[in-house]
This record gives sequence, C-alpha cells and structure tokens, in this order.
Amino acid sequence: MEKLTKIFSKNNKHSKKPKISKQELESRRELMTSILQDVGLHRISIYRMSFMRGIFFGFGSVLGGTIFVTLFVWLMTILAQHVPFFGDFFELIGNAIQNR
Repeated sequence: MEKLTKIFSKNNKHSKKPKISKQELESRRELMTSILQDVGLHRISIYRMSFMRGIFFGFGSVLGGTIFVTLFVWLMTILAQHVPFFGDFFELIGNAIQNR
C-alpha cells in the first residue's frame, strides 16, 4: 500500500501536472486496491488469456509477414517483366548471389 502512495504522490520536478488532492489520492488508492484484489481471484484465467494472445499474435505475425513477402516478390516479378531496367537489375543481383 505504501508503494502505491509513493507512486501517486510522487512530485516529479519535470512534470507540469497539478498536485493531486488527498481525496483524489485516496480514491485512486482504493481503485488500485480493488483492481489488484480482482486480479488475484482470476489469476489462472488471466494467464490462460495472455498465453492465447501470445499464440495468436505470433501466428498472425508469421502469416502477415509471409503474405507481405509473397506480394512483394510477385510485384517485383511483374516489374521485372514489364520494365527493362528492373529486369536487368534483378538479373544482376541474381548472378551476384549465384556466384557467391
């Protein structure tokens, strides 16, 4: 509880925020206490939800990256066929990669 008081009542020299009244500080303290107590009751469900969010975030990132790279390569292939400069440039890069 003392940590919450220090966090909310800390007067930062670089901050231009107005000072918080004692009543506001007390209401914030009660809100944080109720939030932390509620989290303690449903901790397993929060862990499960966080795990599932991580799984779906990872899957979505991989899927999105794959689609982006595929579309980029497809667009470069079309540009190489229709614009002579791009075709020569990509051929030069391909030869440099094969020679290594």
